[in-house]
Amino acid sequence: MAGPVHEDRLPMRTHIAPSIIHGHGLFASEGIAAGEVVNRTPIVITGERVPRAFVRHVYRLPDGRHALPRGDGIMVNHSDRPNALVEIDVRERTVSLIALRRIRRGEEITIDYAGSDPQE
Repeated sequence: MAGPVHEDRLPMRTHIAPSIIHGHGLFASEGIAAGEVVNRTPIVITGERVPRAFVRHVYRLPDGRHALPRGDGIMVNHSDRPNALVEIDVRERTVSLIALRRIRRGEEITIDYAGSDPQE
């Protein structure tokens, strides 16, 4: 059963909860198959300097600008063995997390911070 729907009609498949990795994190509210969109979050794109408090939550774009998530996607934590990857759509101004493998309900969603930089 799908949960509430975002503006772009993507069902809410995640929620924020305390994390054993760091502070709070993003967790699967339902089972998610490999290749499916886990979460899609609007982003703000800027060429301006990013405040220090947000530096760890920003994706650098190939043209030097920064993309800052505005929704729950900002809460995703790092793992050396991530279960999701990042896809940024500059035209739509969204960042999507895509499942790399099956993700169980209640499992924390993680990405590899080093591998999430579109410049690398």
